[in-house]
Amino acid sequence: MNFRKLGKNQVTLEGILNPIDWDSEGSPTQFSIYSDDEEDYIIKNYPKPKKLKKLLSKRVRAQGRQGINSYGEKVIYTTRLQEMKRNLPTNTPKTKQSFLLDEFPINYSSNYLEVG
Repeated sequence: MNFRKLGKNQVTLEGILNPIDWDSEGSPTQFSIYSDDEEDYIIKNYPKPKKLKKLLSKRVRAQGRQGINSYGEKVIYTTRLQEMKRNLPTNTPKTKQSFLLDEFPINYSSNYLEVG
């Protein structure tokens, strides 16, 4: 679990920043972090909404107070948010290599599956 307590309800959380609500023009208005432990944390009270829009779909580290809203959803009252330079979870060993499927084009032809 990539989630570290800093003090009374203070945590550091890592994951992917996603939009969860949009205005009538299709612009994101509310965001969450989908963490490495497969939980969604709704971002509350972050004072820089333009920064959030720039970091959409990127790996971020957030610090703040953890809580649960009236709907039972996990929230983080974020005081600090930064983009992660590495796209692997911090609990992944540095020697482990990861890759994206689109790095290997897949061609379908008759009865054969060709990769590469």
